[in-house]
Amino acid sequence: MQKRNIVLSDTTKVTVSGATDGPLLILVRMADRNIGLWDGIWAGLSAHFTLAAVQPALPPPQTFDDPAAVFRAMAQSCALVATELGHKHFHIIGWNGGSHIALRTAVDFSDRVLSCILVGAFFRLPDSRRTEAGIAFMKTMLQASSPLIYSRYWFLSGLSPKFSQEQFDKVETWAQLRASGDSFVSTNRDAAFRWIEALRNHWLSGDESQSIVAPTLILAPELDLWHAGPNVDMARAVERLIPASKMEIIADRGSLYPLEDPDDFVFRILRFLQGVPSADA
Repeated sequence: MQKRNIVLSDTTKVTVSGATDGPLLILVRMADRNIGLWDGIWAGLSAHFTLAAVQPALPPPQTFDDPAAVFRAMAQSCALVATELGHKHFHIIGWNGGSHIALRTAVDFSDRVLSCILVGAFFRLPDSRRTEAGIAFMKTMLQASSPLIYSRYWFLSGLSPKFSQEQFDKVETWAQLRASGDSFVSTNRDAAFRWIEALRNHWLSGDESQSIVAPTLILAPELDLWHAGPNVDMARAVERLIPASKMEIIADRGSLYPLEDPDDFVFRILRFLQGVPSADA
């Protein structure tokens, strides 16, 4: 099914394809949508939904000091995607950093979001020493290495050791794509460091988290080779805050689980969405 790239009125970039009469499913994460992270799941989901992979415009570095405002603006972009594609209601999947955007969208557009799926959600745990150590590793790698070396580290830390050993050619191809096509790995280092830290927090108030009414699925990869999350404890913390949520632990997979095991990911998504009432129900 052919994809088309469009740019919305607020400069948000979107890749769209899928069943033209199907409900809208928005895919969002912070990494560039064109480096192949959604490719493995595209066919399986586009047979049932109009898919829109969203890349909100990267905010200027000075706005990184107010991540909550950044995520609020990105949630508005997701709602604008639905509006400009002609959909009042939509489902949303937020992956890693995109989980913050999905949650904010579910709060700010509760009358439009049919369901919310979080993949590798972040949270600042009461004891965050391990996370802080992992962040220090990431900062050192990003500052001292070339974009390609950091990208290799990023993929190797997000995939299972077995997959990386058996399919290293794929890993290298993905790393090359990210190094050459993702603005994050070449952005201002200080801004990138602030963003890495901001992602490993929770940007909704307790009341906002409690207010989410959309059925919410939290997929929690078991492996945390980054040591900086996402991890199962973070996912559990998010689950406790959202009344309409449930969590599934993904055994032997890391933060790049949808890339490594797309068939299992699509199966879980379709199984969950079968139980979500439509807008007309």
